[in-house]
Amino acid sequence: HVLIRLKAMNFPSGRADLPPESITLLSKVKNAAQELEPDIVIVEGHTDSTGKATTNMTLSQRRAEAVAKYLEENGLGVDRIDAVGQGYKK
Repeated sequence: HVLIRLKAMNFPSGRADLPPESITLLSKVKNAAQELEPDIVIVEGHTDSTGKATTNMTLSQRRAEAVAKYLEENGLGVDRIDAVGQGYKK
């Protein structure tokens, strides 16, 4: 397994669209993951503590899915990419 945890993604508050300034970072992560050749990549999404816990859980899931989608669409050839929302607690 490869666990991708990117603290420098800097999503806008309350949003899950990939920040344009983070695309270079995601490209490097994709390249590194390709070199490691994992069967599974796990992408965790997180939020800050602003807002309700349920809203943050949904937002963190959407963020993880946005990163996973980028990796899939940009050629990370792995068997499975899992997106997991963690909310703000982890």
